[in-house]
Amino acid sequence: MDSDADRVGHVDSSEPTSPSGRAESGTLRFSNGAQVEAATCTAAQLSPPQAVSDRQGEQLFLIVRLSAGSPPESYEKLMALASDTYWGTPGSTTKALRKAAIAANSRLAQVNSRADASQRSLGHLVCAVLRDEDLLVLQAGEVSASLLHRGRLQHFTSSPGPQPLGAAQVADVRVHHAFSAFGDVLLLAAPSLTPLAGGEPLQSLLAEAELPRMVSKLGQCAAESDFAALIARRSAPAQAIDVPAAAEPLTVPDSTGPAAKAAKPRRRRVRTRDKRESRVRLWAQQTGPKVRAWLLDASGTARSVLAAAGARLARGAKTLLRRTLPGRDQTVPLTRKEEPAYPDERRSLMRAIAIGLPVLLAVLVALAYLSFGSEARFQRLVQKAQQEMSLAAAAEDPDEARSHLELARDYAADAAASRPEDAEAVRLFSQAESALDAMDHIVRLTAVQVWNPIEGMSPSRLVVRGQMLFVLDSSERWVFRLDLSPAGDSLATPTSLTELAKAGDLIGVDRLGELVDCAWVDTAGGRQTSGLLILDEDGGLFTYDPSWTGSGGGPRVSRAPLRDVLAETTRAIGTYQGKLYVLDPVRNQIWRYAPEGDTFPYPPEPYFASSPAKRLDDALDMAIDGSIYVLYQDGDVIRFTEGESQAFDPQGMTGDLSEATVIAIDPSGLSGRIYVGDPGGGRIVVLTPEGAFLAEYRTQVALDQLSALAVDETAGRLYLVNGQRLYSAPLP
Repeated sequence: MDSDADRVGHVDSSEPTSPSGRAESGTLRFSNGAQVEAATCTAAQLSPPQAVSDRQGEQLFLIVRLSAGSPPESYEKLMALASDTYWGTPGSTTKALRKAAIAANSRLAQVNSRADASQRSLGHLVCAVLRDEDLLVLQAGEVSASLLHRGRLQHFTSSPGPQPLGAAQVADVRVHHAFSAFGDVLLLAAPSLTPLAGGEPLQSLLAEAELPRMVSKLGQCAAESDFAALIARRSAPAQAIDVPAAAEPLTVPDSTGPAAKAAKPRRRRVRTRDKRESRVRLWAQQTGPKVRAWLLDASGTARSVLAAAGARLARGAKTLLRRTLPGRDQTVPLTRKEEPAYPDERRSLMRAIAIGLPVLLAVLVALAYLSFGSEARFQRLVQKAQQEMSLAAAAEDPDEARSHLELARDYAADAAASRPEDAEAVRLFSQAESALDAMDHIVRLTAVQVWNPIEGMSPSRLVVRGQMLFVLDSSERWVFRLDLSPAGDSLATPTSLTELAKAGDLIGVDRLGELVDCAWVDTAGGRQTSGLLILDEDGGLFTYDPSWTGSGGGPRVSRAPLRDVLAETTRAIGTYQGKLYVLDPVRNQIWRYAPEGDTFPYPPEPYFASSPAKRLDDALDMAIDGSIYVLYQDGDVIRFTEGESQAFDPQGMTGDLSEATVIAIDPSGLSGRIYVGDPGGGRIVVLTPEGAFLAEYRTQVALDQLSALAVDETAGRLYLVNGQRLYSAPLP
């Protein structure tokens, strides 16, 4: 490494460890114009021994950047949490990356919830994973990633960029995929290296032949800013050569003459595997004739022994016949012959038999022991589960009964895991789980997948109206309409998907900006038609009326400006009786718009005459059924009626709602139930309008990534988005 590289960064120049090659990396970090230690916020890791099998053979690169003033131990804890979560998560690489980001976001959000606003710390994370020819990049916050692939520069960007970690309970991340080849160069940076992102300076920098030169030039170009960067270049694997097998002995010429020196071939490096194969071929050539000779010798000996035995039998039969017939027994002198040569004892074979027989016997004994031991263990588990169920039935104290039921469920689960086909183990598990569910008011729903969104989409809002389901994805800036089957558990046809609007589309003379939220509005309160309302960041309110089609046969979408709204700070919108409600956390107000025809032309009126009981700074979502229910980041739900707070205190449920992310209600339903999505608890909590706990819904799908929720009580269906997939489940 040259002196410039020593001055600005660190280069990991270790050799490739697999035939596919690995990436060598270099890191550097500047703070206040001075170079500082980069290891506290950057890492390049090969899969550790304790990694799950799905992560073997991968290489992880990551950069973490926290708010100014964060101590070094905060970096170390966050990096360790992200990397440990990644290496310990089975499944796809994308899933493991998202899990790592979610874990880091949850840690920061938990710390920020207990800190003052001035002491909150936000995180910026960029990760890259190299697996064979695939490269996956995850971004969260103000970071950048670029790849020089076969001489062509590619930037991984998203507009708008994801928000930092710790800013909300739900992690906002972007995942990109690209193909990589040997010699490609990857640059990760936090924050984004804007001056170099234009293309030509960065491309020439990454095209350097040596990695230390890249690190040196990057430090010289961006040394005046505060940043951390990691450069990784994928090295080519060592080339294998074949060693030909020598079929015949070779005549070795004199190697002292000039001609021999001129013709002497250059020595080539042979890989260990090829050397091993060459030695095997040479051994076969050397020992093959010996084996054939031994077989011929053994067969000849066997023929001699059989011939001698046959001759003896013939002589014995002749003697017996002569002595049996009348006449004088004549003694015929016998010619003494040499004893036949028996084959030599094969000591190696006998030794192998002597060793192999005890080993084989030990293996058979071990297999029998394991078989009998497994059967005995299974029977013990079933008996313990039955015993705990009996104790639970006889217990008078609910807590005591719960403990016995939990033990019975665990024993039965272990038994069913070892023998899934055993009906008794499955029955005991179902019986114990049903009893525990009844005690905790848990209702198990069977969720079916309705739609698998396009790769990269993360739907953030669902609106259901009859057999129409509307999906808004603010990150990918789309609004779709899905036509459902009469049962509501699938699409009407495989192609029942219509794109209603996308950011940048020209609607009349105006272009649709970044999407904020959407809601369905009914014909009430002076409004003449019903339809879907879509609010963009420029304050434009777009209306989709499914009763009409556009001039080209496509969806009909019209635009009307919404007065006095700060759309860029709007958190959610909702409707009730034809009126439009806009949640504005910046101005600590909910604005109410009255309709006039099919628009809202008048300035809004404030919903709160004075400040609400709890400020709206941390409000996440709201639902309206005449009263307004506001969900906060700390899990609080406050009910407001005509601007005044009402009693709403969830009681009787297990755990809390500190990780809840979404709230929903069916304004046209008669039950008045409030549905709160709690991905932290993997459940949907059902409450009364006063906050009393009714039930919690769980599905066979782990709801740990629940991001959107909609309810249609008339059709008896629940729709949710979990892990980028849309599911439907029947309401009990």
